Amino acid sequence: MLELLIRHSDTGTTICCKGRIVLGSHLDLFRGATLSQTASKVMLDLSRVHLVDAAGLGVLVDLHQRFLNTRRTIDLIDPTPFVGQVFRITCLHTVFHILRTRDIGLTQSNALGVGVGASKFVEWLE
Repeated sequence: MLELLIRHSDTGTTICCKGRIVLGSHLDLFRGATLSQTASKVMLDLSRVHLVDAAGLGVLVDLHQRFLNTRRTIDLIDPTPFVGQVFRITCLHTVFHILRTRDIGLTQSNALGVGVGASKFVEWLE
């Protein structure tokens, strides 16, 4: 199962993902929720994603290409060690812009826009 929490702020949109990005109906929800964002910068928080399969990688690559085609950016934030390993094995770490909040000196809550003015929170989507 994949759960999504969408947060809007002045700097862009963050989609917090929790669970698995794998083949199934939730993958369509993930794709649709990401593509429906109108911000020029979308960040996918992968800090609570414990599994990604080939279908999930395919959707991530598709989203990346679609964002490039519309001159928007999509960043990945804090992938778990397993997901990070999958990106390294598939060489996708060279394709995506991957941010680690510990490397840029921010706490995770600040990186996600918590406590930032003009934030709007949407409930977890299941």
